[in-house]
Amino acid sequence: MQPQPNQSHYQSQLLDIWVRAMDPGGVGMPQAIASEIANYTREPAAVVLDRMARGKDEFTQRWMQLGVNVTDRAQVEAFYNQQFVEAYELADWHAGRTNGTPPLSYAHAAHVARTRHLKAALDFGSGIGTTESRSMMLLVGCASVRTIRSGFEVSKPTTAAAVARN
Repeated sequence: MQPQPNQSHYQSQLLDIWVRAMDPGGVGMPQAIASEIANYTREPAAVVLDRMARGKDEFTQRWMQLGVNVTDRAQVEAFYNQQFVEAYELADWHAGRTNGTPPLSYAHAAHVARTRHLKAALDFGSGIGTTESRSMMLLVGCASVRTIRSGFEVSKPTTAAAVARN
């Protein structure tokens, strides 16, 4: 991220971008994200919130229990394809509960895209997504309904790379 004249003001702007994309209803980021996951998993939102809070530990524990060999591509792919716990861990991170702040680099990417009037972006590793794609804000892993309505068309190919074009 390039230094800004007033870094704390810029950080506040980025947080505002992130919150508007992740929590347009104003219920709180963890609750908004948990609600979307609950719609997908059919779990109560309270259960999802609890699983989000335990996600990092459960993910690590599962990885260790299975003894995934990181040099065996098939094992690594099978691990990620056969579990959902990573979604809870990532949801907690996106909500800002893992590090005390959400991943504002995504909001910075959206800000850069808007201010530079970018028309296309290729994103590798577009994150967990949600039922309404709000947890993706464009570039570097996030594209939002707000961004889409601002003139970006978002496509998420099965290759896990999201391509955005205007």
